[in-house]
Amino acid sequence: MNSLPLEITFIDKQGLFKYFNEMTEASEMMLVRTPSSIGRHVANCHPPKSLRKVMTVIRDLKTGIRTSESMWFKKKDQYIHLTYKAIFNKEGEFLGVLEYVQDIQHFFELPSKVKTGLSEIDFE
Repeated sequence: MNSLPLEITFIDKQGLFKYFNEMTEASEMMLVRTPSSIGRHVANCHPPKSLRKVMTVIRDLKTGIRTSESMWFKKKDQYIHLTYKAIFNKEGEFLGVLEYVQDIQHFFELPSKVKTGLSEIDFE
């Protein structure tokens, strides 16, 4: 999980921060997470300016109003894409929320020509 080009967080059904992957140092993360956050309530892991929005999304995911929610914003020289996904077991019981975050700046820099084939590799 640490090699994925995403920052991943899992919050359980009680709203407790249970997991995050450590793909990079905390100071380099798009959304900073530290081991001391594990076990804390999600409300204590977000800045005040985003807390109301985060808690609304989590409530809607928990109650089934939404199954996922995505948003994006600019942070310095990065465009950050953030997705919250409700996780349910086979019986439909809410288990928690998976959050994944990625820098999508490189998508804006793609050439306008569509690429559908594999990159050329010289096997000699």
